[in-house]
Amino acid sequence: MKRIIFFAITLAFLISCSNKDDKRSEAGISIADTMLHKVGTVPTFPAITDSGKLMVLQRNGKSISYAGYKKLFTEESYNTEMGAQPAFKWLDIDGDGNNEIVTSSYTGGAHCCDVNTILAITGENEMTEVLNFMGGIVISGNSIGLSFSEALGYFHTCYACESDSFYFVPRARFDYKNGKFSHRVNDTLNDIVATNLRSIAAKGIPDIDAADDAGFDDGTRKAVAFNIAAYYFNNNRNIKAAQVLFDRYYTHKDKATIWKDLVKYLEGFNKDIEKAVQLQR
Repeated sequence: MKRIIFFAITLAFLISCSNKDDKRSEAGISIADTMLHKVGTVPTFPAITDSGKLMVLQRNGKSISYAGYKKLFTEESYNTEMGAQPAFKWLDIDGDGNNEIVTSSYTGGAHCCDVNTILAITGENEMTEVLNFMGGIVISGNSIGLSFSEALGYFHTCYACESDSFYFVPRARFDYKNGKFSHRVNDTLNDIVATNLRSIAAKGIPDIDAADDAGFDDGTRKAVAFNIAAYYFNNNRNIKAAQVLFDRYYTHKDKATIWKDLVKYLEGFNKDIEKAVQLQR
């Protein structure tokens, strides 16, 4: 009888411990977490069990403790009001068995700005900031899209002005693997962009309101810019191909001016991309 009671107590204890471990393994990364969990049973790197020892190598080349890195997202430059608290979550983006940490925060201000970073495990007690981008990102599987809609929001129009012609939010899409990013092409997107631009050309490009000191239109030029930028990013940032498409469908007399302005934006986006991510060569 004593053996039966002992066995029952031991079994209950083991189940209790197992439940605690299950709950812990389901937890995500948060400001208060002290565990960085790995997916899979045979990770490439040893599990980081003490975040107090974790160091983060930033895109600017500087090294900082994980605790210090988290504090960067709670400084005055970030808006923590109205529920805009910085978020830290783990996600195995490329399916290699090692979790990345994806952060999101918001700086506040008019139409600006979403900030995202991605940390990848690069050694024992070491993670590297492989992405640091302002403007918002979209993660779908191992595809990561960098959004430039905020930057183009005032392209010769007011931010809220939108043409009724269809357009795509311009994103530079990349495949992510082993901490690096490679270009992705979507042929269907090219066809849709051409359809959108034909629709805009058929509707006609309106004059910019000369009476308005801001020089705004009804959103048509922004729609053109969004489509050209989407095409440009989708075709490995081929500026010549983008110009051919622009020349074919942009019919207004200010064509040279609008193209010059758009090129400046695209050149700026390229600098943002080079700064934000580590691209495959």
